[in-house]
Amino acid sequence: MDLVKLEHSVDPSYRQRAGHMFHDNTLGQLKRILNKFGRPLWTPGIAVGEPSTINGYQYSINQAMPQIAPSATTMAFGAARSCVRSGGGRAFSCLHSTKK
Repeated sequence: MDLVKLEHSVDPSYRQRAGHMFHDNTLGQLKRILNKFGRPLWTPGIAVGEPSTINGYQYSINQAMPQIAPSATTMAFGAARSCVRSGGGRAFSCLHSTKK
């Protein structure tokens, strides 16, 4: 998982409002990863109302996203503001610039 490459695959004008989206089990794995300086990628929100972040970006949990597995697209990143999830299936679509 190369988060920096994923983040920089999105146009800089969208990155300011961007965030990650992934399955809750993926979050559990990300909480265990340290960067090259020994600091965790996951940072809890310290102030009231301040969100927790991954690599400095907010994230959202989507249980319809695939879990970590070989060749699976397990994360999405972008400035998705309008999202629609199909009721019974796994269909999920967002408007704006989002990379997987």
